[in-house]
Amino acid sequence: MSAALNLLRAGFDVHVYEQSRVLREVGAGINVTPNAARVIHGLGLGDKLASLGVMPMAVHQQRWDDGHTLLRTPLGIEIERHFGFRQ
Repeated sequence: MSAALNLLRAGFDVHVYEQSRVLREVGAGINVTPNAARVIHGLGLGDKLASLGVMPMAVHQQRWDDGHTLLRTPLGIEIERHFGFRQ
């Protein structure tokens, strides 16, 4: 979709086709990195992203059998401080 929007803004005749008859939630999440968020904001979709998304505070991976923490990576404000843009 972002490619279509950018091509449209550049003056190209763009058509996007979707095979599904209905667009609905499928139970999957999408993590938007700071670089992708910059592009989304550049497309004028920043307010929509903010209204639909959440800003996770961290990624916390745990072992399935005993709950032991394998990895914890801070996100949220830490990412904004480091990259200069929120995810």
